[in-house]
Amino acid sequence: MIGDVVYKNSRFLWDFPVVDDTPLPQSENESRPFPRFARWCEQQVARPGASIVALIFIGLWFVAGPFYGWSSDWQLIINTTSSVITLVMVFMIQNTQRRDTQAIQLKLDELIRVDSEARNELISLEAKPETAVAEIRSAFDEMRETVEEDESDRGCR
Repeated sequence: MIGDVVYKNSRFLWDFPVVDDTPLPQSENESRPFPRFARWCEQQVARPGASIVALIFIGLWFVAGPFYGWSSDWQLIINTTSSVITLVMVFMIQNTQRRDTQAIQLKLDELIRVDSEARNELISLEAKPETAVAEIRSAFDEMRETVEEDESDRGCR
């Protein structure tokens, strides 16, 4: 089942859960309109043309002001339109960033899993409590300091 935890044989002393990375069938990907729409919008907004469209919108807003006498209705329409666009874009960008981050984390977890010299406690580090992350960070800081000391000792000789 998609999303279930699967135990695979590994070359390590223990087995640990690995997410089933079987791709979704094409029909399931196509039946979910919001992720497709969010990805499409993200790709469109990332293009230079989107900035040009935004500048044109601002220019039209500025030019339309005198025609409406800088009225409250004119300001309300512009503010409401820009607020709605901003709110929708925030949710779409958040959706695509979340999916990208999950994909990157899974790829990194796989690289850690297959490397015999890697620390397996780093797998799914983002899901561990802050104290565990702080302990691992301090261990890496100690390693960094040791490497820097070794390099400075070699440089002084």
